[in-house]
Amino acid sequence: MNIFECKNTQKIGKVKLKNGIIQNIHADNFTEEEAVLYGIRQEHISISSSTVNGLLGKVGVVEHLESETFIYADIDNLGTITVKIPGTYICDIGDSINLSFDPNHGHIFDKHNQAISSRIN
Repeated sequence: MNIFECKNTQKIGKVKLKNGIIQNIHADNFTEEEAVLYGIRQEHISISSSTVNGLLGKVGVVEHLESETFIYADIDNLGTITVKIPGTYICDIGDSINLSFDPNHGHIFDKHNQAISSRIN
């Protein structure tokens, strides 16, 4: 799972990652003090042609397996993110890619790494 620092934006259904990007989620039952980590599994991140509500990453590693491709991309002020793409995805190290999170599959954790909501939908 990809884990990122975050804060509650005080707007229902949104958290702010430490790089300032706002992510949509489906939860409103936590306070600013509670929400400190946002998690999303690599299979719930997609490569998109749009930068709306997404993150711009730079490909660092591409791992081609038989049935899937893992991409490790660096996101400015956030760190490395792992993306799992079904099948073969062709890209080169250094390529820029737009990444989108599925808001139905995000997880919020408190400062003790306890899930505030096991699934935020």
